[in-house]
Amino acid sequence: MADIFTSLLWGILSLMFGSFINVCVHRIPRGESIVSPRSRCPYCLTPIRWHENIPVLSYLFLRGRCSHCRRPISARYPLTELSTLILLSAVYMKHSHDFPLLAVSAGVTLILITIFLIDLEHQVIPDVLSLILLVLGCLYSPWNPFLGSETAGRLMSAGLGFLTGSGLMMSVAFVGKKIWRKEALGGGDIKLMAALGPLLGWKGVLLTLAGGSVVGTVLCVILLSLRKIHREDAIPFGPFLTVAAWLLWMNPRWLSVF
Repeated sequence: MADIFTSLLWGILSLMFGSFINVCVHRIPRGESIVSPRSRCPYCLTPIRWHENIPVLSYLFLRGRCSHCRRPISARYPLTELSTLILLSAVYMKHSHDFPLLAVSAGVTLILITIFLIDLEHQVIPDVLSLILLVLGCLYSPWNPFLGSETAGRLMSAGLGFLTGSGLMMSVAFVGKKIWRKEALGGGDIKLMAALGPLLGWKGVLLTLAGGSVVGTVLCVILLSLRKIHREDAIPFGPFLTVAAWLLWMNPRWLSVF
């Protein structure tokens, strides 16, 4: 019974965090507070009542429309909540035996989901999110099992990860600008990879960049062939990096390829 209750509580919290991510995705790029004012309709600005703000269920009960102005509510809101539930459930099933690792993994997951959605919608990665990720990685590095078996080695791996992430991405940005004579990589991508360094180490940084590049290239080729995008369209790189980083964090055995 205790396990069932704990799992149920984790699921409820996951949906609530998903709802909070929606607030962050809407407000952070606009420079608005994520604390106040209370949630409101983006069209008529009518405050959303508590029973209209229940994750997933309220969207279904309201039939995807604002109760006041009847304008449609984006399906991104319930999809984000459900996606957060699924990803955090995977985290719980993998790390429930180790509470510190569970807490860090949940934090990493929430930040990466937020970065994914913001970069996908606004093509920007807020510095504050990369900074939080960097601080989390640095604080946890002495105990991070993905960085080695000894404290000294873990700290060194975290430092090398930071230098590799920042240095490699700045090099890619420099070379890309020389070749294509335009910005090939945003500053947000550089900061994101630098922040991932203390979490994943230098090996993880290389694998994240490689994995993100492969996934991004394949998807872009598919979308180009379907004429969903054009060659001149700007494609954010952050979403691909976050997906690769999360998969690697959840599957550290992939680091053994080095």
